[in-house]
Amino acid sequence: MCNCPEENKVKYATGTLEGPTLTWWNSNVQTLGLGEANALTWNGFKTLLQEEYCPRSEMQKLEEEYWHLKMEGSNIEEYTTRSHELAKLLPHMATPPSKWIESCSVGAPTD
Repeated sequence: MCNCPEENKVKYATGTLEGPTLTWWNSNVQTLGLGEANALTWNGFKTLLQEEYCPRSEMQKLEEEYWHLKMEGSNIEEYTTRSHELAKLLPHMATPPSKWIESCSVGAPTD
């Protein structure tokens, strides 16, 4: 992301928030306190965002889609693109790489 050093990612991301998302963040800063909010790691920030904007039921749907993703016909590009999108949203299912490879082999066509 933006080639920022890890310690600046939260500051950069929160500086781009607008509207209801900015209101949500300001509320978190008040709750956490400025010092703790400024010390938040990138992964901690992503967790807060996910808890607020990604209901567990929706995450479960994405997990199901990821695990059962199948290649339609011979469209490898579409399959690979969607697989990578889901892996970014569900890093716990794609890390270590052997998990990602396993999910890809499940979705690959069988002859």
